[in-house]
Amino acid sequence: MNFDRLAILQAAANWCRHVSGVRVSFTLNALFSTILSLMLMLGSPQAAHAAITDCTNMVSPNEYALNLIQDTCMINHDVPYEDQISDEFLFIQPVYDTGDANFRFVSNTGDLFYHVSSASGSGTVGGSTWVVTLDCNAGCTVSPVAGASFVPFTYTFSGTTGGMSGGAAPELDVRNSADNADIGDGSTTITTALGTDFGTVTVGSNATNSFRAENNGTSALTFGADALAISNTTDFQITADLTNSGTVASSGVNAFSIRFNPATGGTKTATVTIRSDDDDEDPYTFSIRGTGNNLPQADAGGNTVVASEDDVMLIGAGSVANDADQTLTYAWAQTAGPAVALDDDESATPSFTAPTLAIGDADVTLTFVLTVDDGFATATDSVTITVTAPANAAPLAVAGPDQSVVSGTQV
Repeated sequence: MNFDRLAILQAAANWCRHVSGVRVSFTLNALFSTILSLMLMLGSPQAAHAAITDCTNMVSPNEYALNLIQDTCMINHDVPYEDQISDEFLFIQPVYDTGDANFRFVSNTGDLFYHVSSASGSGTVGGSTWVVTLDCNAGCTVSPVAGASFVPFTYTFSGTTGGMSGGAAPELDVRNSADNADIGDGSTTITTALGTDFGTVTVGSNATNSFRAENNGTSALTFGADALAISNTTDFQITADLTNSGTVASSGVNAFSIRFNPATGGTKTATVTIRSDDDDEDPYTFSIRGTGNNLPQADAGGNTVVASEDDVMLIGAGSVANDADQTLTYAWAQTAGPAVALDDDESATPSFTAPTLAIGDADVTLTFVLTVDDGFATATDSVTITVTAPANAAPLAVAGPDQSVVSGTQV
């Protein structure tokens, strides 16, 4: 359902404003109950902040609307989804001509309870009780009773005016340093944009991503005794740590970095945990992932001896990628000897014709280097081809047949 909850809240507050001179009972009438029920249909709790926000602009003068969880007063399509489904509003409305104020609690959860107290008495809003009326001349204090991610504050009402104090709280948010993309608490989203996907890294190499731990609350944030931890330290290491028990001022930032250094090939995952005194996001966790790539192995074949002008085939088909679902590419290059022309230097088995040598010429050695690429890493191997000259055949002397002649005969 896609309702404008701001309009609903304003309608509820404006309706309440017309009640004057009478203390509102502890039980809501049918209209306000209907409005509250409609509010509860719009989402389920996912508290993300613990800073109180004064939303006075949502109601009439001399009335207060405080958002007890979120840091925004606008409920519309521009607000992140998690903000739209986890707001907890407290309406504070003067009861005219008295020193009293009504505390009306509008919750999306139904399980948050707040104790309201003053010198004249006390009450609890939450559950089935949505309204408490108290004399706030000496100050009214609201504090959590159970189930709440909430910072206590004090509301003081006198005559027709009121004011709020307190509401300070730390608020941890984690972002990717590269483009400041927000990584929510409990996030299992793995993308390169967030920096949670380290991509494919060859074993023996590494990749490092940096993050920002921001305090967007209104008071200092204190990290825990073990501020930053990673569940898989075999493949991931912290290279820039958060300070254990250190503090970050309001609006301050601490950077940290994580290195992916796969020990073996395959998909590697880990959970990053940050401990702090953020009262609704401790621990703050998010998932990271990387893929380890095994180095390919190049095999250019065995060294060979061939004759002058022989047809020769190089054999690189013994090369392997060492990872499933990878296809190797081949690149041959001659690095020594008289130049020859390979028929296809990107084939696993290119051919060429050996150089022509004359009798008596010295043998020549041709050297070829094979480079294979699996898409992430390369490997090389070399092979030598020795070309021999034609052998020199021994001459044959023919003196003719033996003869017998008479003395004096010319031969």
